Amino acid sequence: MSSEEPHDVWLNFLNPLGMKQKLTKASLFIAAYKMFADDTVERLKAFFSTTWEAEKGRQESERYQSNLRNIDPLP
Repeated sequence: MSSEEPHDVWLNFLNPLGMKQKLTKASLFIAAYKMFADDTVERLKAFFSTTWEAEKGRQESERYQSNLRNIDPLP
């Protein structure tokens, strides 16, 4: 347990410089995670795609639809 007073803990937590650093780290983590997730989904779509049409782009195969879309219906 910390010997600091709750008031001091909040002051340290809400310090503008420290808060800016924490928010910057959090936003970079979220951006990196989103990029990783999008790339992973695109690679799976490309792997399971069987056809490509100029108007629609990649077409998901039946295998992709049955195996992956049923697990997670997100795009």
